[in-house]
Amino acid sequence: MVILRFFASSRDRAGISMIEIDVSSIKMLKRYLIEHFDKLTEEYLSKCRFACNNKYIDETFELSENDQIMLLPPVSGG
Repeated sequence: MVILRFFASSRDRAGISMIEIDVSSIKMLKRYLIEHFDKLTEEYLSKCRFACNNKYIDETFELSENDQIMLLPPVSGG
């Protein structure tokens, strides 16, 4: 199991701030999110970044038991 924390707009779209999920890769995690959260679409997730244990990671990253994953939505400024 890994712990996924949602931030900002990803938290708003998911309707929760944290979930424990049994996945082994970011690719698998994305698939889970798309299937279980209507507002976390493939298009939206393609604009987000993932971090594991405070380091940015890509979709090929393999997860380990008890990893802390963060879903970081795109930000804008002005």
